[in-house]
Amino acid sequence: QLPLKSLIDGAYNLFLPNTQTGIQTALEVAEEPIMVEGDRTQLQQALLNLMINARDAMETLPEERRRLWIRAGLCERLGVTPRPPADASRGPFCCICVVDSGPGVDESIVEQIFEPFFRVDKSRSRELGGVGLGLAMVREVVRVHDGTIKVYTNEHGGTTFEVCGLAEYRDN
Repeated sequence: QLPLKSLIDGAYNLFLPNTQTGIQTALEVAEEPIMVEGDRTQLQQALLNLMINARDAMETLPEERRRLWIRAGLCERLGVTPRPPADASRGPFCCICVVDSGPGVDESIVEQIFEPFFRVDKSRSRELGGVGLGLAMVREVVRVHDGTIKVYTNEHGGTTFEVCGLAEYRDN
């Protein structure tokens, strides 16, 4: 079992040296003893890919508009419902939200962005560069760990990725 906070901190520390200058980052991670089951390397790589994707989505924005926010904790405390809705009898669920201030993702291509090598034109979203495996890898890691992932464009622009999964938490 892995402490959720340690998992987030590890991925965030890997991301920081590679960020563009001018990205404002914020971490809001529960201090509670939330534990997750899984492979640390795979989970951190998936989270790192989401952060890199967010960074790339904001590359054309002026520096003062580039914001990356990572929230993590128990779903119920974050106001997040796992998709599809989780079976509450299985235990508590935790969520990691990666939020950027980029242009967002057109709803018509949300499911396709997880396909390997998927590219879109800039009129529908940003150009997805690189080899095109980052989000496909994220989805597969989430699936293998019995989690769910949801992506949506925020009300005021930007994109949110919500990754939810089973957690162990004992409220003392």
